[in-house]
Amino acid sequence: MFCHVESPYYAELPMEKFVNQVSMTKNLTNELQLWKMVALVRDPIERFIAGFVDKCFQAPLHRPEETGGRQYCNGCGPNLTCFVMTEYEKMLNHSWSNLSFVPTAEDSHFFPQNWLCPFERINFTLIKYKSLAKAADEQNFIDQFVAFLANIPSLSQETIEFVRAQAGLKLGHHTSGSAAYKFVKERIYESPFLMEFLVRMFYWDFKVLGFPLPKLFGINY
Repeated sequence: MFCHVESPYYAELPMEKFVNQVSMTKNLTNELQLWKMVALVRDPIERFIAGFVDKCFQAPLHRPEETGGRQYCNGCGPNLTCFVMTEYEKMLNHSWSNLSFVPTAEDSHFFPQNWLCPFERINFTLIKYKSLAKAADEQNFIDQFVAFLANIPSLSQETIEFVRAQAGLKLGHHTSGSAAYKFVKERIYESPFLMEFLVRMFYWDFKVLGFPLPKLFGINY
């Protein structure tokens, strides 16, 4: 297994090297238990909406170099239903270890957050990122993040203050508060069909990361 990870096309691994790699892996695993781990996580539906608006609305209009003339957003463009269904199929293929399936750069913005880190094996401090449309939510998020950093002795106060200042900046591609964001959010929450598939896609994000499952039209997902 270690040989395949390091050199997929090389079949032989000397025993001495194998033993060393096993030892290194065990040491790293033990060392990770001493680290302070933090993950900035986001409500799955909110994260999906922000990603869809940025990649399928804003990028083609304002950052055409990102699409490079190719069919963007799974070939669906701004068609929300088409995109949800095709991304759902992609997630199934990826979870089934379909070797012929190659995720795109866009997929990294939509695949479940719990696929990115071993939350079940390593004790992360989870800080929940909000859309930051409200000043109080933004300040609460920044305060939590800075409080975590303040407990790391190796970080200087200067570094922490720099992070605080940067965390309050709005990126050029932020989507919260935009008309497109509000439109897509309404479409999703008014459609049991779309919501059902989004819950299927991100069910374990809700469970693992501690976000409440949506309630819609009397249906408790």
